[in-house]
Amino acid sequence: MSGKKYYPEFFDPANMVAPYLDPPKGTLWDGFINDGDTDIDSDFADFLWLRLQDACNDIDDVYDEAENGDITKKSYDEMRKIFEHYFEELETLTDSMVIHTSPLDLDVLTYELLPEKKISMWFCYGMYCIDRGLRAYFLNHTEISSKAISYGVSAIQRAMEYQLMTIAETYSLINNSSKAGKAKAARYKPLKDLARDLVTNGSYKSRRNAAISIAPKILEKGLNLNPKVVLSEEQSVQTITGWLKDMGLPANI
Repeated sequence: MSGKKYYPEFFDPANMVAPYLDPPKGTLWDGFINDGDTDIDSDFADFLWLRLQDACNDIDDVYDEAENGDITKKSYDEMRKIFEHYFEELETLTDSMVIHTSPLDLDVLTYELLPEKKISMWFCYGMYCIDRGLRAYFLNHTEISSKAISYGVSAIQRAMEYQLMTIAETYSLINNSSKAGKAKAARYKPLKDLARDLVTNGSYKSRRNAAISIAPKILEKGLNLNPKVVLSEEQSVQTITGWLKDMGLPANI
């Protein structure tokens, strides 16, 4: 790996972490999009600009989740170092051969990475390809340019899909956990109701004493339910004590 860290030549990620900014007047991208002074179609240039902003802002999201910090509150120099770090990780992943890495190669290289790392690598690869594609364009290597930019757009889209999949999986886990918790609560409700009925009008020395007194009836009730709710004898007193504590029972203690 060379001593100088890679950083995009034809756009600046550290200045693009914001909700969909137009390129500053008089800049290269302003010329691409608004002046029509190049062979690049203005609508396609605008599309590329938006995809690059997608990549920068979504890397911001990945960073926020991984590092528990808000990248937008950092200085320009700090943000640039963050992006340099991500590009350095991409170079390490590809053994400094990003320029010779195809999307199929990256699929293999990122296969076992954690979701947030995979997402950041695909975003960085997409930005790298678009940047190198523009360099090839200005050197009149049109075939290389079009291939690299195509790779770049595809990679950014892939990263966004991975990100959506990760969010969906997270919500699915939360939802499934919630459903499981509700189902468990429904199964135990008859036993808790019985515990309340048995203890409400009684007088006990302590909550544990109450739990010990009613445990046999709770265990029997559980075995007669359909489906059965089996409490271990060893843990039943502790479990019932917890239920009674939540209910504020027995009232006399």
